[in-house]
Amino acid sequence: MSNHWRGRGRGRGRGQSNRDYNDNNNNNGSGISIISRLGPTNLPINERIVQNSNNPSRSHSPHQPRGGRAFESHNYRGKNNRNYHDTRFNDEFVEEDIEMNANNSARNVVTVTGYPPGSEEKVLGFLSRKSKAAWEPLNVQYEQKQMHITVVDETIVEALCKINNYNFGSAVLQITRKGQNPGQNTRNNINSSNNMNNSNGNRKGGPSPVLVDFVQERWNAQTGFLTMDNLPPTSHKINVVIARLLDVAKDLFGNNVKTISFASNKLWSVVPIVKIADLFPNLQNLSLANNDIAEFRSLDKLANRLPNLQELMLSGNPIQTGNSFEVYQTEVTKRFPSIKFLDVQPVNTNTSSINATNDISIPVRSHFFDQDNSRLAAQDLLSKYFPLFDSNRPSLLDLYDNQAVFSVVFSKGSPQQRNLWGDSQVAPSRRMVFGNENIIKRLVQLPGTSHDLSSADKFMTDAWQTAGSQAHPVVLFLTVHGEFNEASAGNRLSFDRSFLVAPSSPGSRAQSAGWSYVILSDSLIVREFSCTPASLVTV
Repeated sequence: MSNHWRGRGRGRGRGQSNRDYNDNNNNNGSGISIISRLGPTNLPINERIVQNSNNPSRSHSPHQPRGGRAFESHNYRGKNNRNYHDTRFNDEFVEEDIEMNANNSARNVVTVTGYPPGSEEKVLGFLSRKSKAAWEPLNVQYEQKQMHITVVDETIVEALCKINNYNFGSAVLQITRKGQNPGQNTRNNINSSNNMNNSNGNRKGGPSPVLVDFVQERWNAQTGFLTMDNLPPTSHKINVVIARLLDVAKDLFGNNVKTISFASNKLWSVVPIVKIADLFPNLQNLSLANNDIAEFRSLDKLANRLPNLQELMLSGNPIQTGNSFEVYQTEVTKRFPSIKFLDVQPVNTNTSSINATNDISIPVRSHFFDQDNSRLAAQDLLSKYFPLFDSNRPSLLDLYDNQAVFSVVFSKGSPQQRNLWGDSQVAPSRRMVFGNENIIKRLVQLPGTSHDLSSADKFMTDAWQTAGSQAHPVVLFLTVHGEFNEASAGNRLSFDRSFLVAPSSPGSRAQSAGWSYVILSDSLIVREFSCTPASLVTV
């Protein structure tokens, strides 16, 4: 007999009536402010102008135009001020199942074997940690010595299949698409399945009309505002519902979506909406107001993944109501450093800076050098290294020792960024490169960069000498915290780089090429831009 594991999350079953659901979400308890309780209106953001009634399914009562931001308090209205025909959608979501029945996810199933008996729950946790995508199992079926995990889309299937043959204690996990033979090419199988899904979709005529009508009903083209507040209950988990609706919104509106609200959906983390970072990377305004987010770490899956986000609404969540304003703002802005407004209030960057400073018990100096020779060597090397790294990386070949080691990762970046630079989830032994020729090959594969050495506040350098090995009795440990621009995309990124440097030996390739030094070790960590290094200095 097979078991079904629903995973974490808040599904809404058929047993709950629409009346009960709507009554619960329209609770007008006096303990929460009106802004916290209500989701944003579907009317225009910057000017609340009534739309012409070209759409016969929509009718609005006149409103006076109002200026302001997406979630300004005057503009942040509740569901009862909109005509969404939610009763109809409540019924049709359940009756039609809005394309989320088992047949549509039948191909999004992976089979796991090779695990010790009785360790199924631990295996699920292991897969969640090791995979590169945020996901939750929609369903798990256990059979003898194997389990079948249903996930929301092909991206998750691919991510799980990539960790095939990983060690789980003394066992080796076999992870394949359901029905796929071990060793069969996962990518080809996924492409084949995609083609099959596409052909099926074409026969069906595209997305469900119910989904399309629902998304269009909640869309304001004039302002790029998509409202996903108080989603109707279905037999599916909320992450499945949101994923399907976002796919339809992307197909219908593309990059015109500037603002999305997911208010009042009983969300306890951002995992169900993490897809917005890939579908709408230019999103400017986001509301998660009046949900159940109780821990700051529940925001981590979206941390530093919305670089253009300007305004964020989290009011009415336990993380807002249960913490001091200083702690709340500091923790949120750590994860969303680009926001200018939090819960309709301007972000106080001075307060954040002071709080961050108070958390640091040791003063931060601009630079540290144990002696003047270390400073001169560091400045000389870096002033030559970075221009060549930006313009002519093969010319650095002789600077690296024949036995040098190099590694690079993009910390907490998007899948594309981790693919370009390197993934921190990969075992160190697999991401390290040995030998100067192999290092140059890896450097050439990295995206183009531009380091602005004319601005001293963009870099913070430390260097000190220490005892080395018999071949290199004295070495220089050199660290750089700074920023650069990614040439192709124009992204501003932060980085930490650590070098282990030794004087070049007489007659060596490095010295013959004009280098006074040789690099023994080079470690590069890239991440989304956080702050100018000079802003960290306290003394």
